[in-house]
Amino acid sequence: MHKVALVYRGGIARIDSRFSLSKNQRSQPYVDFRRCIDSVEQHIKKANPEYTFDTYIHCWNRDLQDELIAVLQPANWCFPNAKRYRFGILIRVFASYVNQIKKNDFRHLSEKMNKISFQREYAGISQALSIRLALNLIKKESENNYEVIILLRPDVLLFRDIKIDKFNKAKITLNNSGKFRGDFRFVFPPAYLEGFRRLYNATLHGSVHKVHFWISRYLQQTYGNVLEEDYVIAGKDEEVARKIQD
Repeated sequence: MHKVALVYRGGIARIDSRFSLSKNQRSQPYVDFRRCIDSVEQHIKKANPEYTFDTYIHCWNRDLQDELIAVLQPANWCFPNAKRYRFGILIRVFASYVNQIKKNDFRHLSEKMNKISFQREYAGISQALSIRLALNLIKKESENNYEVIILLRPDVLLFRDIKIDKFNKAKITLNNSGKFRGDFRFVFPPAYLEGFRRLYNATLHGSVHKVHFWISRYLQQTYGNVLEEDYVIAGKDEEVARKIQD
């Protein structure tokens, strides 16, 4: 029986706004994350009966810790206080700005120097941190026990089966948003774990954050031509729960 690490990362949004660490969240209810988890159960776990799954989760929503652990029954988990990471995230956001100045890219830099864009920069770096913290939950001695790692969000709904054996397991497969912009889900072998973990520090080494493109560009720069898009179309076959109104 083949083994898969199913790794959830990131925050769960309210029904009226995207999740953010850089601003106070409104008091509206959370999206129906149980429905999202059920869709993963149906379209990933049950769709691949020849695989066994170990679940891991890093999540910023500390108030949901007990409920998420009860639902997911994870092998390991992390629900840290986000405040302890704020300074580190800010350092990396401003490092991205500095890198842009070094590239003489003042036009795009000026576009970023406003409140909304800053929040997106902050969100992108905090996403990289969540990826790092989530993947660190897999013990070093256990990494090679897994045929693939599936890195995904807890607030995305799936509507189509994801058949693991259809993927090239020597590459990094991401959901299909066109032009390698997808970041809902990544499927990859353990050989690429360190690349994903190092993403959080990328702006400290010259990288420039860009919404929707940063992760894929960093991975391509690190590993070369290793990315593939799958057949699951963002906005059709899967979508963030807050965008779907029943």
